[in-house]
Amino acid sequence: MRPAVAFLLGSLAVTLLSPSAPSVPAGAVPPCPVQEGKGIAAVRVGMDEVEMLRLLGPPAGQTAVAPGEVTYVFSGVVSQVTVVSGVVRRLATRHPACVTQQGVRVGDGEAAVRTAYQQAPGSVRTQSGGLVRLLYPFDGVAFLLSGGAVVLIEVFRAEPLSRAAPRAAAAEATPPPPQTPTGVALREVTGRLEGSTFVVSGSVVNSGAPVAVFVEIALLGADGGRLAEVSAAVVPNPVGPGRTGSFQERTAVAAVVARFTVTVRTMDPPHRVLAETTQQVEEVAQFAGLLDRMVDVEVLPPAAGRPGGSAVAVTNRSPLRITGLSLELTLRGVCRNAVQPPAPLPTAAPQPAPTPRVVRFTVTRTEMVQLPVLGPGARVEVSIGTGGRGPCEGANTQWTVSWRVLAGSVQAEGR
Repeated sequence: MRPAVAFLLGSLAVTLLSPSAPSVPAGAVPPCPVQEGKGIAAVRVGMDEVEMLRLLGPPAGQTAVAPGEVTYVFSGVVSQVTVVSGVVRRLATRHPACVTQQGVRVGDGEAAVRTAYQQAPGSVRTQSGGLVRLLYPFDGVAFLLSGGAVVLIEVFRAEPLSRAAPRAAAAEATPPPPQTPTGVALREVTGRLEGSTFVVSGSVVNSGAPVAVFVEIALLGADGGRLAEVSAAVVPNPVGPGRTGSFQERTAVAAVVARFTVTVRTMDPPHRVLAETTQQVEEVAQFAGLLDRMVDVEVLPPAAGRPGGSAVAVTNRSPLRITGLSLELTLRGVCRNAVQPPAPLPTAAPQPAPTPRVVRFTVTRTEMVQLPVLGPGARVEVSIGTGGRGPCEGANTQWTVSWRVLAGSVQAEGR
């Protein structure tokens, strides 16, 4: 089970850009009943892709999420459907006429959702900026909220939970005193960079009583600051005695991850911590692909003996030592040169000297910079010469620069 956050965030974009749907009069039968863990209106989880398209008609758009996985976008009450290997796995609605079996619809607040699902055997709440996601994995439903209100309802196959009692029985029975699960441990936790995405994976081993869990992952920089914090599902869930669940989470990064923390928490509030580990990222060489983002280049202003556009400063913004750095710089100058028109011809009456006029033009230059070593946080000024560059070197010239890393490697300081 893993109702994807990306699916919900993408759905939010559609929600915000699409026109609002009409509401349903009070007491009317909803035209698209939402059945948690089963489906929305006539579309069901587990339905064949061909049958789904026959019911909903041609989609307004579609996106290939992964090999064998496609997300379709529709303009009706069912707004999105995700198909994996030809079978419907997830579907969502943003239509205010659609109501869940617990009475929640688009537009309701977080308190209404929590009240409606207070007997749910497990829930997870995550937040990113102004977005809140309420996930009920054992009911097969999730809610995305923006501005405090539900903007999307997603349905997926519910996780099996043999120890979950029916709602009516749970409401009548006296709940047993809470027990803290024991015997939960993390195993084989790894973190690696793939392109610009940091992938954290591992296993949750349980030697005690069955427990429903999820993991929190925090990516940390060299200064201890948090680069990202996400939640991930554990599959299968709950993790039974002597069983192992696994997790994997992919997070886009723009900086070097020095270490990361994985925390296992119970699904049920107050989400107690059952296990935690912090891993150091030893293979820093894998971050060489982020060199473009590690360095910063600026054109130095003109100074005595240094015309404008003749020198740049290269700064290493990362905690790693960069070696063998080769940069291709593209400089663009907006030149404003004063031009003195020729003096007027002699006449009987004296003529005033003509006013100088400003000529504006642009130039583009390509330069190469090579630095054998650039330490963490170091800043180096490099001359790039001005020979044969033309008249665009005065104090009135405004320069901008972009760069591309041609070569370079990184290593931890002191190694």
